[in-house]
Amino acid sequence: RRPRTTPLTPYNLLMPSDILASYYALSHSQRMRAAYELGLDPDNRAIIDEWEQGDSFARRLALQSIYGSHDGERAMRLCSDRSRLIRTMAVKLLARYGDLAQLRPVFLESSEKIRRCISRVLAEHGRRDIVDELCAALQSAGGDWQLLVPYATPEFIARHFALAFERAGVADWVRLSRQHPRL
Repeated sequence: RRPRTTPLTPYNLLMPSDILASYYALSHSQRMRAAYELGLDPDNRAIIDEWEQGDSFARRLALQSIYGSHDGERAMRLCSDRSRLIRTMAVKLLARYGDLAQLRPVFLESSEKIRRCISRVLAEHGRRDIVDELCAALQSAGGDWQLLVPYATPEFIARHFALAFERAGVADWVRLSRQHPRL
């Protein structure tokens, strides 16, 4: 194992490009840890904002900083990044840290695969009530909301069971049994 290296100069005394250059000398895990720690301090927001506009390396570090800052707004912006890797990770971070107002537009504009990913991450983090709201919004928009019902709360499933599972396949029943074994 390599010893963890930390910058010798406080972040507020360096330019964002100098900080970024210092990250190249670190291992991947050290970079990810340093970006996380950078996100913990709200004073570093300007640095991360500049990285968000940079190359793929800088944008990846800006994305990693969300683990420290819990910045759902930044995750929402990065959901439309030109890099598929960054978009995919940003969607997961948005589901983890974003609020309903940030999630709704991304959710409604996304593909079925992305909606399922968002719903799964929300369920994993105990945010099934947001899945309820997103399913209701998708239903009112005329979308295919039934596929996401297994990630919702048991109360939502009970209210919409007949409609949600009238065309259910084996995969839907398996998903429901994994998410809600008592049901």
